[in-house]
Amino acid sequence: MSTPPRRPPPPTSRTPPGLPTGYRAAATKVTLIIVALPIAIVTSYLMYKRVVLGEEPRVLGKSEQGKKPSS
Repeated sequence: MSTPPRRPPPPTSRTPPGLPTGYRAAATKVTLIIVALPIAIVTSYLMYKRVVLGEEPRVLGKSEQGKKPSS
């Protein structure tokens, strides 16, 4: 008979001891800001260029003459 699979160890806290209790929540918010802010800035800039300046969106996978690129 085979033995049942082992359970993975419980996740360990990466929060150093001795920090305030609200540290984890604050760290989550800061991480969210660090990840989301650059995405929001670039997306806003690209939408500004399309809507206000009238730039055409990029088309992927087509050459200038409308034919598939030969590899």
